[in-house]
Amino acid sequence: MYLLRGGLPWRMLPPRTFPPATTVQHYFYLWRDLGLWPSINHALVTA
Repeated sequence: MYLLRGGLPWRMLPPRTFPPATTVQHYFYLWRDLGLWPSINHALVTA
């Protein structure tokens, strides 16, 4: 629902489920810059 509503802005993450939006955003960009997302995706697809 978050993605359909507004493209998943960081501020729309449920506060009781996720850490602060700035923390989530920081790790997302860090993992993107390190190239970890393809590895994570591969591990999930092959599991």
